[in-house]
Amino acid sequence: MPSKRVTAEEKFELASKYQSLANAAWQYVKENYDTLSAKERSDLLSSQTTLSNHATDLVTQGLTVLVDESKATLAAMQGVISDAEKVLKDIKTAKAALGLVAQVIGLAGSLATGNAELAYQAFVAVQTSVDKLKTV
Repeated sequence: MPSKRVTAEEKFELASKYQSLANAAWQYVKENYDTLSAKERSDLLSSQTTLSNHATDLVTQGLTVLVDESKATLAAMQGVISDAEKVLKDIKTAKAALGLVAQVIGLAGSLATGNAELAYQAFVAVQTSVDKLKTV
């Protein structure tokens, strides 16, 4: 049976399910606190924490897959962010500085959406701005 690689979107969906289950476990402990033994409360809360940690790990894995799926490599993204930092030191106006920083923030936000095309577009926008500001 051929194996299918889990997509970033699927990892995000799984993370949401794990976090929902973690929240349900917390709610169960809260609602049944008086009827649970100390060990049961401890075990349930430990499981709730484990589920929540797995959810966080899945989000991280999803972002990693997203970067892998993106047309821009992680090295290229790191490079453009480093270039933005270098260019920022020489920018003369607050408006230009804020514009560049906003684009880099937009790049980070686009990665969180799970949309590789949007992430690539944001990457290109930052690269274009950095290149333009290098010549000014």
